[in-house]
Amino acid sequence: MMEDDSVIAGLIRKNSVPTLEAVPDNPEPDEQPTFAAVPYRQIHRPLMHAGRAAVEEACRQAGIQLTGERDDFCEGCVKGKMHGELGKQAPNQTTSPIDFIRVDLVTRLNPGHLGYKYSLHIIDTWSNYY
Repeated sequence: MMEDDSVIAGLIRKNSVPTLEAVPDNPEPDEQPTFAAVPYRQIHRPLMHAGRAAVEEACRQAGIQLTGERDDFCEGCVKGKMHGELGKQAPNQTTSPIDFIRVDLVTRLNPGHLGYKYSLHIIDTWSNYY
């Protein structure tokens, strides 16, 4: 038979009644855990392509050490900043008129002359007729 006030598999027995030991919910660690060193490019994308300062601050707060060269080049970020360069002219996908048309509905913030808020744009890709 066990003595009173003895510990058995995380239980404390007091007056022959097993009781759970009181453990703090969030014990404060003495040191912040340090994770493996990670290259900048590997952490930049999961942080939604954040800038260098934001990535460094997030890594510092999480205890992650950045390694390698300071390579800030990201093809996705460069393409995202090329607002007026990409997609100016779509490749021609047809060989005759009305083979392929593009349709776009545009919503206007301020209603036009007759109070219309929407306009429908239809373009024939073969002739670029609008």
